[in-house]
Amino acid sequence: MDFLDFDCNTHKWTAKSFSAEPIKKLWDGQQMKNHDYSVFLITKCTKMIELITLKSNPSTDLHVFANPLQTTNDAVLCCHLTTSDPTVKTVFLIGNGATHVLKALISLSNTHLTYGCAVQSEGFNISMYWNGNTLDGQHIYRTFWEKTLPAIFGFIAVIALLLCLSIAIIFCLKYVKRRPLPPPPPPRPELTQQFERFIESSTLYPDIRNYLLSFIYGTNTPEHHRDSYDQWLEMMERQNSVDPEFYPAHRQEEL
Repeated sequence: MDFLDFDCNTHKWTAKSFSAEPIKKLWDGQQMKNHDYSVFLITKCTKMIELITLKSNPSTDLHVFANPLQTTNDAVLCCHLTTSDPTVKTVFLIGNGATHVLKALISLSNTHLTYGCAVQSEGFNISMYWNGNTLDGQHIYRTFWEKTLPAIFGFIAVIALLLCLSIAIIFCLKYVKRRPLPPPPPPRPELTQQFERFIESSTLYPDIRNYLLSFIYGTNTPEHHRDSYDQWLEMMERQNSVDPEFYPAHRQEEL
């Protein structure tokens, strides 16, 4: 058993771990069951093993597995042997200095597997190293590359995704033409007429009136305002050319 051993002579149980102590005390108090179990092991079990051995060829099946602990990143490594060969002498774990034990506490954070199981008999010796699985085949140990490869592939995938997005954006900016914005709608004719009548009938200074015309029409000034607008531009240029504050600075820029 993994946690208890039974002595057929004293009819007592021996706990292999602290957690097995309550079961040991409970089973030690069942004297009748312990007596029957001792008789079964000494007589009937021995005869059954002899019959199985006579009917079949000697065979040995060796398993190395681990039971993970829930609280820590450790596991209990076990060496399990099933054999009908009566010449088997010893079964023990090997690696990391372990000798002649069937169970050991190992760390799952090691970078490589170091534990195995060895069987010695008169006709053969078997050695097997742990493959990182539990008894039911669940893989609980991961090597260095098994731990790092997912992170490496994830990083490469992110870089590839960013590269594809950058190429797509550059392609769109370079080859996909933007649709030009539609021109603003022209002003309504009735508003234009009202504005012209306001300018013509107002007593505004010519400068203000021409500023308004240039702001509204730009270079497309109507013909009936074109003469006064051109005269105003010519007057402004002549005034700037003789302005004592403007002319020296303007001449300095030309020089």
